[in-house]
Amino acid sequence: MKRSCILVCLLVISLLPASAESLIGNLIESGLDSATRNHTSSVVINGETVYLGGISLRSLKGVMRTHDFSALPHEQRITLFDQSKVPVTWPVFKNLLAGFGKGSQLQGDLGSELFGIITDWTTLSAVGVGAGLLLVDFLFIYPFSQLNGGNTGYFETDDALQELALQTMLIGGGAFVAGRVIQSLLPLIYGSRYNSNLRKGLGLSRKMEDTFAFDIGIMPVITDMGAAPTGVQLVARIGM
Repeated sequence: MKRSCILVCLLVISLLPASAESLIGNLIESGLDSATRNHTSSVVINGETVYLGGISLRSLKGVMRTHDFSALPHEQRITLFDQSKVPVTWPVFKNLLAGFGKGSQLQGDLGSELFGIITDWTTLSAVGVGAGLLLVDFLFIYPFSQLNGGNTGYFETDDALQELALQTMLIGGGAFVAGRVIQSLLPLIYGSRYNSNLRKGLGLSRKMEDTFAFDIGIMPVITDMGAAPTGVQLVARIGM
């Protein structure tokens, strides 16, 4: 059991942060990252240039509240959505494999990126501390116990420091794996919210149909300026 714990934790230390950054990371930075990274698009509405893409979810909501995108043709709004939506699939895998919030960084989600960085560094540090304690125990404490009459294998000794080191490594390794799983879910949540707000603000349905095409509402009827409304009327707006 002890040997299994050590093996798993050492693999976490040596393989995940190193190989993911060197083998997978090089592929990401050279190709998939460039294709996935959000690009800014612009459009002129009522004489004002409006920028979409490459902004936070909060900023996006502000842009959608401020500007009336119903003035744009349906086809142009579809093009804007395709250019400005955040990616989801690759950021999920990048957060899972490379970690440190790199997938969330592609989406522009600063909060999730910081979570990934802090989580990975904290858990890996815990595993590293456990590994360091185990090394100290093996190099200094275990040899002295053998000189004092001990004649057992290292993992067969009743050593408090060894137990502490193994528990620290196991807890750190388990937390590391759990953190990576959580990181892989964050791009799904953020991407879904971002793209949903973008799509609705552009007047598009899930099937890219024009929700601005036919709006019906009720407005008050005012016959004299400054007078109270004398009734209501049904109004409709036909989109472009």
